[in-house]
Amino acid sequence: MVRVGDLTIDKRTLRVRIGGRERTLSAHQFRLLMCLALRANQLVPIADIGQAIWGQEKDYSAAAVRVEIHRLRKVIGQSQNVKINTIVKLGYLLRTLDSLTP
Repeated sequence: MVRVGDLTIDKRTLRVRIGGRERTLSAHQFRLLMCLALRANQLVPIADIGQAIWGQEKDYSAAAVRVEIHRLRKVIGQSQNVKINTIVKLGYLLRTLDSLTP
């Protein structure tokens, strides 16, 4: 079980809860969320995200990663204290509200 803010991710059952409500994620979204959650509040490079989603065998672009981030943001947008921040040309951070600077 991985917890970040009000997100709870059960790796064994592939279930995600946001604010106590279960949410349905695609396989790509689940792998992306796990990749970010395991390194919460840290920069996760685009290359690491691509490998987490598609593996080393598949070619992917930064644009494809952006699309998956966009889709995941729609799902976790209901979180009261977890946000995905973009660090342009470098990667993304899954941040908890208490780590956000005003």
